[in-house]
Amino acid sequence: MRSICSQLFKITCSWKFIVACGLFFLICLCTRIPAWQDNDVPSLLRLLFILPDHTEVLSDPVFSIESLVVGYDHSEWFSIALPVIGAFAAVNAFADEWNSPNYHLEICRQKYSKYALSKLIGAGISGCLVVLAGLTAYILVVCIVFSSVSSLNMGNEINDLLGGEFLSLFIGKVWNLLLVCFIWCCVCTILIMIIKNRFVAMSIVVIIQYVSMKTSVYCMEFIETNADNRSGLFFIFPTEHEEMYHIFPTYYHLSFWIYTIFEVVVFALLFILFRVLQKRRLKNG
Repeated sequence: MRSICSQLFKITCSWKFIVACGLFFLICLCTRIPAWQDNDVPSLLRLLFILPDHTEVLSDPVFSIESLVVGYDHSEWFSIALPVIGAFAAVNAFADEWNSPNYHLEICRQKYSKYALSKLIGAGISGCLVVLAGLTAYILVVCIVFSSVSSLNMGNEINDLLGGEFLSLFIGKVWNLLLVCFIWCCVCTILIMIIKNRFVAMSIVVIIQYVSMKTSVYCMEFIETNADNRSGLFFIFPTEHEEMYHIFPTYYHLSFWIYTIFEVVVFALLFILFRVLQKRRLKNG
């Protein structure tokens, strides 16, 4: 536990962690306005700072604070940017250590398994903190900016944030996001061990997410299958894993906690892979 806290402190005290939080906040602001009536869907960022008149957008009957809060991921680049932003600080910290000639001395201070756990869990938790910090800032901006528009009578909308169906949906969605971000941070750490070049490692993740997003859209649109058969495709595409809070109960008729257990198993496999790469590094010097 002490080694995990030490690793987490090392990551979060870096300026890169602050930058990552700011980038996640910015990508949330790029979300599309939900239920906008025209094809020209403005982003929230454009609504706040560019559009001279918000009246037409804000007067949409479906527009509400809830729709903006729960729709923080309605940006085209959200899924692609999530692994890079979440792992940005952790990957940079680990890459410096892994590529250092003093790497063996660092391991000698701890047991091998303890060292592996501290790096993976530290990276995963730091990514989750980036998400929580950026998302909290986004929610505060949304609530403050739109609650100040008295003509829209948003008071009831803010009260609804405190309970009901929206809250359970939002908690499930955020928990799903944290699980995915945690695993991606661990994956990025593993890629650093294999490739050593942090830029190439992060680029691979971006390419994987981009190909996954485009391919999943193609499959869902052009493969003629019924809902039960199509549900099997969700697990193939990494970008679809951000929607498992909805997919598991709806398509698989299973509790979302089953997916949580699945992610724990994935983490265990990544831990084993970390130990294998660690032993190989020590053996080869």
